[in-house]
Amino acid sequence: MMSRIKYGVVSLLMCGLTACSDGPADTAEQFLFELSHCNFENAKKLSTDLTGQMIDVMKMTGFPCDPNAEFEIVEKKIDGYQAVVSFREGTNKDSELQVIHLVKHDGVWKVNEQKR
Repeated sequence: MMSRIKYGVVSLLMCGLTACSDGPADTAEQFLFELSHCNFENAKKLSTDLTGQMIDVMKMTGFPCDPNAEFEIVEKKIDGYQAVVSFREGTNKDSELQVIHLVKHDGVWKVNEQKR
């Protein structure tokens, strides 16, 4: 009986830890949400320092916020400590795919956008 309880607790903990893991797609989705709501400081927390500087410029130049914006994560590609997340803005399946570049730093995925 006791081993069943231990097994159940361990199973719940493992499921909980897995569900809470932040992969690059989760970070990208949260980043898009924060930007669309003009939560620039929160978006910067999800970003590298260089991307944070770009966000500061966006903020100063009047970035157009849209809290009703919808995003669909389409694909994620992970290569070691780098990832590319493809997404669509809106619900139109024919809309152009856009990408967000991320890097993993100290175990945390950060948006790493640069002028390309």
